[in-house]
Parts: sequence; C-alpha cells; structure tokens
Amino acid sequence: MAESLARYNNQILELSPGITLFGLSVVYVITVSSWWGYHKSLANYPYLDSHWGFIRFCLDLFAVAIYAYLIYAVKLISDTGSLLRFAWAVPAVFLLYLLSGLVRRLEYDTAEASRFPLLLYFFFASSVFAALYHVLKDQGELSGQGWNWTFLAIFLVVVLAFRLWRLLYYAASILKSRR
Repeated sequence: MAESLARYNNQILELSPGITLFGLSVVYVITVSSWWGYHKSLANYPYLDSHWGFIRFCLDLFAVAIYAYLIYAVKLISDTGSLLRFAWAVPAVFLLYLLSGLVRRLEYDTAEASRFPLLLYFFFASSVFAALYHVLKDQGELSGQGWNWTFLAIFLVVVLAFRLWRLLYYAASILKSRR
C-alpha cells in the first residue's frame, strides 16, 4: 500500500476524482478489510505447526500478492481503458479466501473454521461480474470509462457485502456464545 501512495501521489494528494483514485479506494477497502478478517481468523484459528498450517500460510501470502497486483492493475485501467485484469483479480482474492478456509477446516477438523457457503457465493458472484465485463468488453459493448466506474462500484459493493455478512456472522456467534 505504501508503494501505491508513492506511485499515485498526484491523484491522492490532489484528491482528483478520477478512475485511478476510485480504483485505489476499492483496492484499499479490499486490503484493509482483509486485515480485519485475517486477524479475526488468526485469533480463533492460529496457524498450526503442520503441513495444513504451512499451506494456509502460503495461500494467505498469495492473497497479499494479489492485493499488490490490484494496485498495479489500477494503473492499467487509466492507461488502457480496460478493467479486465482488475476484474479477474477480485475473484482470485475470493478463491484464495475459499481455499484458505477449506485448508483451515482440514487443519482444525471442524466445519466451523470456515464459512464455506458464503465464500463460495462471493467467489461465484465476483466471477460472474468479471466474466460479464470480459464478454461485454470483447464484444465492444463497453466504451468509455463510465463502464469501468460502474464495474468498480459493483466490485466495491461485492466486497463490502462480503465483509458486512462476515461481521454479522461474528456478531451472531458472539451473541450465541453468551446464551
């Protein structure tokens, strides 16, 4: 994230309302909200000293690499007018969350270690939007930055909805445990 502050200082410091600033905002929401989820996950299910723990750690590191890729993909949006690489990176993030959750289930031998249906839903939802963008872009149906703004907003809503549902799940589980 520090690299993005240096790379995009013009857009950030001038608060230019361009597609680059909006794209960076989406990346920051994805990244910062994932920190919350990551720390919550580690508090409840720390890495075990096992091959499953190592695999989960590697998947989590790969997710960080995808966050970095998203930062660089923002530049491509303004340079090429295409959101394509960004669009497919978002489902990649959800796929890594899904895989990490499955490995956590194996690591702890409990279904409670992962919200598999929720993760699967958001992986498919983000994949459908990425595929829709891809098809429409290939057919020449998307011209101008207006569609990029629209699809960035869609991906932002998908991420925020995922985080909200995760937050509601944690709140419900806390209330349930107090009964």
